[in-house]
Amino acid sequence: MIKDPVTGEFRGTVHAEYSNEAEAKRALSGLMGMKVEDCLLFVKKLTAITAPSGNFEGEVFKSLIEDRATTCLMLKNIVKTNEIESRDQYKELEQNCEQEMLKYGKVIKVHIPKPTMIGDPYTVPGFGKVYVRFENEKDCEKAKHSIYKRRFNDRYIEALFYPEEKFRKMQFD
Repeated sequence: MIKDPVTGEFRGTVHAEYSNEAEAKRALSGLMGMKVEDCLLFVKKLTAITAPSGNFEGEVFKSLIEDRATTCLMLKNIVKTNEIESRDQYKELEQNCEQEMLKYGKVIKVHIPKPTMIGDPYTVPGFGKVYVRFENEKDCEKAKHSIYKRRFNDRYIEALFYPEEKFRKMQFD
């Protein structure tokens, strides 16, 4: 259990280490979104940890955590070329996504990169993904947690935080 170094108060964060990758993946998928009292658990994978500290009173963790909260989400597994044929259908999907995301907070913008009229659509940066910008990180995090394990057209939606600066500059991956 991680405590604030200044106040000594519990920060609401627990780090757990598993003996192998398979156990860690099972724990991550089993715990994500689990309801505890009035809260939903949110699970992240640590990208790096150090060895136990010299006094062996616990582990010292680097703050290299994947997927840090931002005001923007990138949603994967929603757009497939064979399912959307016209530009109007992209606009309709943007509107539908916006309506869905409004359930979690104020949405500033929804963007779905559209394929070029000629050529390979996968050369368009961000093609096949939906990008959503919220007014604040709290609403964005709420949306990310709420759509965990949701399906769209028989595919699980994968939601990741996306850098706000890249969204503002319309730089999509």
